[in-house]
Amino acid sequence: MVGESALDIYLACDTMASLEGSIRPAFYLARELVARVYGVSLISPVVSNWVENYLRSEGINVVNLKIKLLSYKFGSSVLLLEA
Repeated sequence: MVGESALDIYLACDTMASLEGSIRPAFYLARELVARVYGVSLISPVVSNWVENYLRSEGINVVNLKIKLLSYKFGSSVLLLEA
């Protein structure tokens, strides 16, 4: 397969409001796998626009489930708990 990955990898992640915290290891792994010509998708219940755009610029596909969480307005700690 020329120009295509022989293997697609999907990583399930917590909510992605930033690239800090629990998302960082998945981000580093995904970036390294993309550099090795794998197709990588990060799946998350909620992804901020900034994070989604940045990941796509790094060649990482983002699957934003766009789940409407009630605690989104209360801060990231409660958001992670609900997700």
